[in-house]
Amino acid sequence: MARAELDLLETFAARLPDDYTLYQHERLTGKPPALILIGPALGMVPLDVRGWSSTAISRVTRFEIEIRESGATTKTSLEELRFCVLPIERALARQAGAADAAWCPVTPAVVLPNLGRDELDVPRVGGATLRQALSGHGVLTRQDLEGDLFARLRALVPSPDLTPEQLDAARATLFPELRVTWAGRPVVLDARQDEIVHLPDLGHHVVDAPAGTGKTVMLIARTRYLRQRHPDWRIMVVTFNRVTADVLRAELQPDSRLDVLHFHSWCWRALERGGLEIPALPTFSERTTYWRDTIPRLLMQGFSDNRLGATRYDAILVDDGHDFMPSWYPALVQALDPATASLFVVGDRNQVSHTIDWRRCGVKADPVVAGLVADYRSPDVIARAARRLADPSAPEDAPTPAGNHGLRGGFAPDVRVFPSREAERKQVLAWLRQRLAGKTAPESVLILGLLRPDMAELETWLEDAGIIARLTSGRSIPGAVRLSTVHGAKGLEADFVLLLHAHQLDQLRPDDARQLLYVAMTRARVQLAVYSHAPSALLDQLDAILNPRTVMPWAHPSRRPGPPVATSS
Repeated sequence: MARAELDLLETFAARLPDDYTLYQHERLTGKPPALILIGPALGMVPLDVRGWSSTAISRVTRFEIEIRESGATTKTSLEELRFCVLPIERALARQAGAADAAWCPVTPAVVLPNLGRDELDVPRVGGATLRQALSGHGVLTRQDLEGDLFARLRALVPSPDLTPEQLDAARATLFPELRVTWAGRPVVLDARQDEIVHLPDLGHHVVDAPAGTGKTVMLIARTRYLRQRHPDWRIMVVTFNRVTADVLRAELQPDSRLDVLHFHSWCWRALERGGLEIPALPTFSERTTYWRDTIPRLLMQGFSDNRLGATRYDAILVDDGHDFMPSWYPALVQALDPATASLFVVGDRNQVSHTIDWRRCGVKADPVVAGLVADYRSPDVIARAARRLADPSAPEDAPTPAGNHGLRGGFAPDVRVFPSREAERKQVLAWLRQRLAGKTAPESVLILGLLRPDMAELETWLEDAGIIARLTSGRSIPGAVRLSTVHGAKGLEADFVLLLHAHQLDQLRPDDARQLLYVAMTRARVQLAVYSHAPSALLDQLDAILNPRTVMPWAHPSRRPGPPVATSS
């Protein structure tokens, strides 16, 4: 980027509101300079920065401007300036037409940081002034940049304020990777997510944000962005569990230059390709040591001996990075080509009890990217309760901002205790039948439990009751209610979520129990039910967190005893 453009970036960053973003972008115009400003009161403003001085302007006509500097003469065609804007206007018009929506206006402007306003009206050789020559563009001079820049831009753009949806469409036109299909719905990343996706290609970046803020969607967009920018790069997307890997694989469609794996499969694949002997998988009680110490040590030794060099990647993107053991990160850093060292990690510290010392792990992300709080998934009442549960020190009345398309308000979680396991099961059946009778798609329902054997048994029990249900493997099966353990549900979401046998959480360490309940709660997009059939200190804590004012006045109190259930099914 030229010095004039860097100076302009600093000026705009200092003088414009936070919801205005200046992009460097050449994809639609085909050549620099290509700075594009997008904001709600301006629409899209392509900025052509010209460092002309008054003495260097040798000739001006209504068709071109001639500049003579250091003995060389360059000519700028005014038709060429206008032509650079046409691809942007056409792309936006196509996008608006496809969505049957109002399109974002485009107002080109020429930025002349070395010229004052009075110099625009100086007669020039060639018979025209700069103002006359640039009549088809807005013009920003030195005084505009030093004065009230926002007011001057507003004067250039006569368009009305734009909706968030129009701005999203405009940004997605510039950067198609920002348009992602997730959980069966089209999503366009917001401005803050967009900023994170387009962090510098090289180096390490760690994003820490709560559930529902779009971490996985950002990772998908970042992967597409890097592939478009660097088609020769080898890229790996790695996650903690198989379910999330399946979901990401379906969205990203791996090929010879893109691998989408869960961490354990990557370890075995790398060691096998390096010809290293892999110790047999030990008994269940020893597996933590196996994955925490043995396998990372083998990987580090393999990289040190240069036996794993062929397995290196130009970029690695880590989803659910909070679930990764600290000892895994040094191996991932070693798996990067030192020339690129492109590492992008997204995680949520609310979901784990330990903290990761990134520097100690060899991850040079400074600072960790935070500040993403807009929830695009769960209703406000669910999101607030979940975050208070995960972080009891959070202020009680701190609101959870909703994204542009997020949800506010909503139904309070339905937290109930039943007199017996059988009564709880029968209420689950009644809950399911009520929703399915209301034309709810079965695949939009997710039932969670702590233990996989319990969920396998529930699958059979529901089938016997005439409800098709399947233990999830990542993808939704049309016509089937999804079942999963809470651990396996990371990365999943559904309109209706029910947590079964929630009192079993009390058998875990308190921090682990709170974090798993947080995970279960934040899977819900519309409604959440939490059922148990035994006393639970954790669910009593959840009941205390739920503000009574969020409960409908005609409803029973939260964590109320379940209603009598008919014995017939």
